[in-house]
Amino acid sequence: MTSSLLSRRQLSLLILILPGLILWLSLAGPNTAPPFPPRQHDSIQRLYQQKVPDQDHYRLHLLLPLSPAATARQQLEQQLLIEALQVRLQSLPQPPQVQRHPGHLRLEIRAPTAPDDVLSPLLQHLQQPPALDWQARLNHLQARQYLQRQQPEGWLLGGGQDTGGSATWPNPAEHYRHWVAPERWQFSLSGPDRLARPLMPTHPAATTESAPEPNPELTFRVLPVTPPDGSARLLRWPLTAPETLEQLALTLLAREYLQQRLSATLEAVHVQGDSASGFSLSWIPVTPGGQASLLLQGPAQDVLTAAIQTPVTSTDLHAARTTLASRLDDMQRGQAWLDLLALYRLAADSFDHLDRALADIDATTLQRWLQAQRESDYYHVLSLPAAP
Repeated sequence: MTSSLLSRRQLSLLILILPGLILWLSLAGPNTAPPFPPRQHDSIQRLYQQKVPDQDHYRLHLLLPLSPAATARQQLEQQLLIEALQVRLQSLPQPPQVQRHPGHLRLEIRAPTAPDDVLSPLLQHLQQPPALDWQARLNHLQARQYLQRQQPEGWLLGGGQDTGGSATWPNPAEHYRHWVAPERWQFSLSGPDRLARPLMPTHPAATTESAPEPNPELTFRVLPVTPPDGSARLLRWPLTAPETLEQLALTLLAREYLQQRLSATLEAVHVQGDSASGFSLSWIPVTPGGQASLLLQGPAQDVLTAAIQTPVTSTDLHAARTTLASRLDDMQRGQAWLDLLALYRLAADSFDHLDRALADIDATTLQRWLQAQRESDYYHVLSLPAAP
């Protein structure tokens, strides 16, 4: 008769200890977490990137901040530079797609492989001003703006009757060169994998193209327009660039709340038979500071103005927070959230903590933020009298 290797007491102890040992081994097993977070930020490269395993291509965004153009003259200057950039891009064999967004221009490059050799040549190419008849282009823009400013919306958003006189640019090509300087751009990248090497050298090589000939002096002059008839009002306030996730969450929630509050008020006005009233809310995020513009049109201007002065309720806050969370979830599935982080230079993992930041905002906090904007010197800018 053979003897047992373990006594009955030892077997009993093993039965008691074995489940705990198996659990401990499973918890202490190999780490299955990804070696890198899905989003990363390289401050030296000014690059935000996110890994999207099911995306079969790379998408590189070049982001150029646009300062708010609050006057007609500023709008002319900015539009002239944008058109010069577009002309310069057209000389490329495969120019990037250009889109204008509130607060920035976006150039998009799509490639089947990692685009780690296209950024420096592109930025160098953009540094060379285009062969452009600057004065002819400016004349065309001035004529187009003249027509736009004959409408109430164009007149108000262009600063009303521009009294700033004329402005001169001794050499518009130099203004362009400064405007597209490599250090002004921010970058975001999404793709099936992380880049294996830097997107751009730390010290890019100087352009080998010859310097442009000096351009003749340009004179920016806003063509005078008689204030158009109509009933419209422009409310405008400055936006401080958020430096933390909490400030960004408050700004985004305030915009969503205003949109919902005004939409609900306008719907009630239309039910009462006033179909001529409306509003448009423009929100320009840019560093170091942006701008919000609210254009009110039609007989219900006072009603809409009163609506944004109504105290924030918990119900309103919950509705705005719920809708915003859904929109931001869709936004972060693409690349728009990454672009926003790049423009504000916030932490790459900001979305992971956004729910907490939104939940911490109560009605009192939002009310104080809105009240501070209403007390701004820029809040009520211009209005047009009702047509006789």
